[in-house]
Amino acid sequence: MGRFLTLTAMLLVLFAASPARGAAPEDEEAAGGKTIVVAKSVPEDPIRSDRAVTLLDAKTLTEGAPRTTPEALWETPGVFVQATNRGGGSPIIRGLVGPQVLLMVDGVRLNNSVFRPGPVQYLHLVDAFSLDRIEVLRGPGSVLYGSDAMGGVVSMHLADPVDCRGDSGGCAGGALRGRYSSADEGGAVHGRVSGGVGGFGAMAGGTFQAFGDLYGGGNVGRQSFTGYKTYSALAKVVHRFSLGSKVGGTVAANWMFSRIEDAGRTDTVATGSLRFTDNDLHLGWARLTLRMPTTRAEITFSYQDFRETMRDQALAADRITVTGLVRDRVTDRTLGTDLRLTTRLVDDRLRLQYGGMYYHDWVDAARAKVVESGAYQATGGALYPDGSTFHTYGAYARVEGDAISTPSGHVLRLSGGYRLHGMGGTAPAIGIVPPADWEALGHVGQAGIQWLWRDRATVAVTWSEGFRAPNLQEAVMFGDSGRYWNVPNPDLSAERSDTVEILGRIQVWRLRFAASCWTTFLTDLIDRVPGTWEGQPTVEGKDVLVKVNVGKAFLWGVEVDGAVDIGWGLSAGGNLSYTRGQQEVKDKPGVPMSRIPPLFGTARVRWDVPWPGTVGGFVEAYVRAAARQDRLSPLDLKDSRIPAGGSPSWTTLNLRAGVTVAQRVHLGLALENLTNATYKHHGSGVWMPGFNAVLSAGVDM
Repeated sequence: MGRFLTLTAMLLVLFAASPARGAAPEDEEAAGGKTIVVAKSVPEDPIRSDRAVTLLDAKTLTEGAPRTTPEALWETPGVFVQATNRGGGSPIIRGLVGPQVLLMVDGVRLNNSVFRPGPVQYLHLVDAFSLDRIEVLRGPGSVLYGSDAMGGVVSMHLADPVDCRGDSGGCAGGALRGRYSSADEGGAVHGRVSGGVGGFGAMAGGTFQAFGDLYGGGNVGRQSFTGYKTYSALAKVVHRFSLGSKVGGTVAANWMFSRIEDAGRTDTVATGSLRFTDNDLHLGWARLTLRMPTTRAEITFSYQDFRETMRDQALAADRITVTGLVRDRVTDRTLGTDLRLTTRLVDDRLRLQYGGMYYHDWVDAARAKVVESGAYQATGGALYPDGSTFHTYGAYARVEGDAISTPSGHVLRLSGGYRLHGMGGTAPAIGIVPPADWEALGHVGQAGIQWLWRDRATVAVTWSEGFRAPNLQEAVMFGDSGRYWNVPNPDLSAERSDTVEILGRIQVWRLRFAASCWTTFLTDLIDRVPGTWEGQPTVEGKDVLVKVNVGKAFLWGVEVDGAVDIGWGLSAGGNLSYTRGQQEVKDKPGVPMSRIPPLFGTARVRWDVPWPGTVGGFVEAYVRAAARQDRLSPLDLKDSRIPAGGSPSWTTLNLRAGVTVAQRVHLGLALENLTNATYKHHGSGVWMPGFNAVLSAGVDM
């Protein structure tokens, strides 16, 4: 805390003594109207950000017509998406995955205390058709967002009700969307309606999706048990108000529901196990936002009801006959409060952000098995002690200001931040496993220096810390976790990271280019290590593993992204990302970290067709590719999802085109994996689609 107070005092003296030229506005908006919020929790022009950020706006999402939210990230710089099953999709950002990456919906945390370590499928619970935009921060965001924001933050913003303040008689709107894909004979239908009068607006909508078994490329053919269904719904009510000429704000209430049904996991069939999972999510949040002359304040109250049901079938030697069925159910109910404030000082040249949060989880769990009558009978060995609790809280402050600002557009910007954060949990005894009760307190910081020139160029050097509190899944989970037998360890400490990043962007003439080089030092990294239970290294044929703070690890990487406007409607662009990581293991130098993606990227050529009138269109050819990954950790070598010797390289050639009429009617066609290549993303348990034709259509009303 002393470092932050010292930095703040120095900045105040510096800004008070410097001439007041070109004061920075509260909200920096790009010339094209694009802004991003995730890096600093306030709107800013992406090219002026000192962090590695990516914006997927509504136009990008409409043209790409992604099947799911994880697949919407496939072409995003620095984001590698692993999929254990077809109903999954877990972003790996800078070598970190699962609960090491924070997921947010309209500013509310989606991560909870039962997120499993490693890849998880929960990003799929956010309906892609309901999204207005996705923002991605690569690198730690723990000062602003708390636990889990180590590798990065994926911030999803859902569509809002129409704003009718300019229509005296009220207004209305809506949208219809549809999608069909040939590789899985999958279909989706989405609809929503919205209306309002004056400052009042309301919206409601929903989506249904059904997917058949997926056909992979080459000789893979039909992949059994990859089909599943999803249901989702969204409702929002908002009142936008003004209290005089200088004070205004919004009051909003929101609710989201999502269900993934019968998502099969087949990578463990060879070892005699087949799993089907249902996930249900209810997420409600209410928010009050006030905009005053020098301060913006926002308070959010949220409630999440997360449910997961896993049905594990034991298979006979023929891998077809079912010899047993066990059902695990987990419910996590979370109440949360977030407070965020931004105050502008010293003639708007200094911005102070501050606030806090508190989240509390209540967890219930039960296990049952099928008996001879076919009914479920309760049994011991639930994944969590029934009645466990978990809480996390924190307070933060961040200061940013322009120490130098010249009439020619040169700016020297300094920033710093600090967060004090705590966590704790309780778990009753389960069988012979004793009860647990623990608390922990920690802190993280952030600092940066940045040079900007108008909206043309920026160079920044930042240092940021991240942390992740061990959740209930790691601290007290006991029993079969799918591939292993898990033993609890409530004495875990929080994972921590220190990241130094050098970033540069340039946007001149028809060229846009960005590059970042970063290095991350991890301490108290939580990982699985071989253990014993009642003196035995295996239980029911599965290795016993226990989570421990294994020590230190080191990551570094490079990310580049660029585009050029050739003229005559032609443009080209692409991105490339590389990550390398290794952990320190006694007497074993250079041990690779688990699940590190290979070199990967995209390249594209696009023609925006210059049709007359209100008709617009585009044609785009693009390539997605990944290099071979044969730097494998000891756990990777045992992972049935990774082929012996590592994941082979792959390349797919793809085409897509779209037509828009009067900015309301959208028609799209994509031809994916034209060569029918056999491939899957590193660490995935399902082969990616072979040749796939995707039809999409939509109407905005």
